[in-house]
Amino acid sequence: MYHYRDMIWYPTILQARKMQESGWKPRWFAKDKGSDTYRYLGGYWESREKSSWDGCPDIFGQLPNDLMITD
Repeated sequence: MYHYRDMIWYPTILQARKMQESGWKPRWFAKDKGSDTYRYLGGYWESREKSSWDGCPDIFGQLPNDLMITD
């Protein structure tokens, strides 16, 4: 049985998996080998302090069509 919370996050999880499979990598994190955890690489707080988001995708805008989940 699925929990309501799982149903809300499921599309987001699918989208993240598809992005990773297409070669996308997080900007400030690196996946630890042999586990499903990520390690912080640094740079976020410095960018935030300067309000410098160059090179960051617009996460509040539309995703490219090739990353959209379609049924």
